[in-house]
Amino acid sequence: MFDKRPAKLDLPVGVMDRAINMNEASEFIRRPSVGTKISARLGSLAGSVVTTASATYARIGIGSVEAKVLFVLDEGPMTAARISKALGMDRAAISRTLKALVARRLLERSSGPIASLSLTPKGLIMHGAVKCISEERERRLLTNFTDNERILLVDYLQRLAVNVPDLSKLADEMAGPGKLEL
Repeated sequence: MFDKRPAKLDLPVGVMDRAINMNEASEFIRRPSVGTKISARLGSLAGSVVTTASATYARIGIGSVEAKVLFVLDEGPMTAARISKALGMDRAAISRTLKALVARRLLERSSGPIASLSLTPKGLIMHGAVKCISEERERRLLTNFTDNERILLVDYLQRLAVNVPDLSKLADEMAGPGKLEL
């Protein structure tokens, strides 16, 4: 049987103001609201999109991260650091991907004071295939959306992205001795 005493909640102000004890917290969590499970839904959708991208791009012999790199390099030659930043990915992972793409002759490194990478003729062909697949995947994903809804979706996603640093702040605020004790 559960202890009915209130749990000690030493969390940042505002995190669970409405939940005074664990019973009320449980009810609060189960209560439907407009924002219910948005993070979980986005995570699940993102996972599905990545999984199907990997399976689809594998049919043409390329990984989803490699496909992202080819897309970024469509803008022109870039350094490894700039590619990593543009994709928001770990530099070590990008470095391994770049090494594999150079070995497959899809990318070439320039020599000079600042080493940059660019698409080779073979890389341009692969980029074209990836672009066609990507456009078809997006078309299928957004089949039930009107043009106006597509514009709104992009706006909503951009607005969500702006708030992501606040999620990091929450994690930082909850670090240390102020943990939930049950």
